Amino acid sequence: MTQHISFGHYTLERLLGEGGMGQVWAAFDNRTRRRVAVKVMPANLARDNEYRTRFLREAEATASLQEPHVVPIHSFGEIAGQLYIDMALIVGDDVGTTLRQTGPMMPADAIGVIEQTAAALDAAHAIGLVHRDVKPSNIVVHATGFVYLIDFGIAWRQDQSTLTETGGAVGTWAYMAPERFEGELSARVDIYSLACVLYECLTGSKPFVQSEPGQLMVAHLYQEPPRASAANPGIPSALDDVIARGMAKQPGDRYETAGALAAAARAAVQAPGRLAVTEVAPPRPVHTSTPPSDARAHRPRRSLRKATVAAISAVVLVSAATAIGVAAMNSGKSSLRNSPAEATAPPDPPGSVLATIATGAGANSVAIDPAGVAYVSNGTDGSVAVLDTDKRALLTTTNVEAGPISLAIDTSTRSVYVANARSGSLSVIDTVSRTVRATVELDVIALTTVIDPEAKIVYSTTHGDGDKIYAVGTADNKIRTSTPIECGAAFPFGLAVDPELGIALATCANDVVTIDTRTMAVTGRISTGPRPFGIVADAKRHLAYVANRDAGSVQVIDIRSGTVTATVKVGRDAALLALDTASNTAYVSNRDDHTISMIDTTSNTVVATVDVGGKPQGIAVEPRTHNVYVADSDRGAVIVLAGRR
Repeated sequence: MTQHISFGHYTLERLLGEGGMGQVWAAFDNRTRRRVAVKVMPANLARDNEYRTRFLREAEATASLQEPHVVPIHSFGEIAGQLYIDMALIVGDDVGTTLRQTGPMMPADAIGVIEQTAAALDAAHAIGLVHRDVKPSNIVVHATGFVYLIDFGIAWRQDQSTLTETGGAVGTWAYMAPERFEGELSARVDIYSLACVLYECLTGSKPFVQSEPGQLMVAHLYQEPPRASAANPGIPSALDDVIARGMAKQPGDRYETAGALAAAARAAVQAPGRLAVTEVAPPRPVHTSTPPSDARAHRPRRSLRKATVAAISAVVLVSAATAIGVAAMNSGKSSLRNSPAEATAPPDPPGSVLATIATGAGANSVAIDPAGVAYVSNGTDGSVAVLDTDKRALLTTTNVEAGPISLAIDTSTRSVYVANARSGSLSVIDTVSRTVRATVELDVIALTTVIDPEAKIVYSTTHGDGDKIYAVGTADNKIRTSTPIECGAAFPFGLAVDPELGIALATCANDVVTIDTRTMAVTGRISTGPRPFGIVADAKRHLAYVANRDAGSVQVIDIRSGTVTATVKVGRDAALLALDTASNTAYVSNRDDHTISMIDTTSNTVVATVDVGGKPQGIAVEPRTHNVYVADSDRGAVIVLAGRR
């Protein structure tokens, strides 16, 4: 599409997709001055009074859904004789595209997608809406791993007595429940479709591959559900039973809810005791100075990867996983709370797995205060877990807003600042009472939090009405100012601050933007290549470390000169970082490799690569013991590693 099209107060800029129920455009809303996704229905549907009435009623019901995994609807109605829906527009890839590009998912990745989709379906079913077209292309995964179910455009209310659409069954036949072909509808049809999607995520193929519609109908009506383990021997056979029940021919034989299907799938792959509150795991191998390419050659697993292309969805979370690693601040004090036995015991080798602590669904970021209390954001749960690092145990969980994604601790005000991606706000947790004492509304998506203790400011990058950096006073939690930073095709997922130099650094599509924190003016851009993500700053040496996802590397930036001084090759999908300045070590999570790279910052070389499994995300270093806490979004847990000393 080379020419923009006017549609009422919208400018339709780019066609994202189309089908029998209309076209979806990336558009600019000239009233609200924001970019959105607009679905425009065929003109003949607006002339059908029955359809028009039902569309408006169901669009209103869908817009009322508050479940984070349902794409937000801004508005709906009729323009120039055509019905339309105005929705949020984000960066992400639909599951169908991902499967075509990378093949079958790991079971944990597949189940993560199903769990989040199920949450959206259960919310819709609770108000009487049936989606009717659950399929991989209608499930969008944001770059952080957060999942959205899109296109309720053909949703149906359970209080309707009959189908009215011309042509009978509406939806996609490859995922259609048997009763759909006979004109029957209930929430169980979505559960059947979700089981079909689970099979396809695990195997890369649809459950029934017949090319003719009549043959597909016969397969859904009479053929037994296929066994995923037969198509992919690496899949636990217990998942076959979950899929079989989800695809049962009789609706009453299926799971009662989508969430029940997802829970059964999770239980089928989760070993007993795997996520005990405190679980001491055996040490995993530490591959000292092993090049990432060698490690990959012996790891045949494939993990869900997210491409950065425009798709329809609401904003984030994710899994999602944020782009802020927490730089550990070491006070130099040695008066720790360790017991005599701990003080005399020999240290564990760096990279040894000391414990796995369950925190909550979608664990994605970690921050640790000097007293040894760790905070973990659970993006899917909408909560922050509080951990005792001495006992390696969960103390409590604090509910925040939708999609917590980044954390920063301000010891002077005894506060933890939490960026909530889905609600576009900062939650302020009191570290004494462990309750939320304030909420700061920012923009559509809040992505990062970084504290400048001297200036008494918390900085946060956002996406919504453009990309911005906000400055919020920690004394009163009021917004001081905000500045556009223009990140191009990517969100500003990474943010770091050098308080002494008065410079903030935000990662964008192909570079790092520098901002003068005294004036909040953009002062320059440092080229990094595509997809820089997490960034941390060593304020003593005035260096910044940037994880580059596409290159699988960490770039070292001299903050004073704004130049890249070194590049360190790490692992695939290098995402988030943490610094331990006392041991001259940087840690980076390599999400596709399931590893953590340890970098000696004096020589800028990788000294160890640790396989932690799952999907490692945010990292923090406990300053007293130098142990490393890694958020694992797959398992909803934190993995504790022995760090370098």
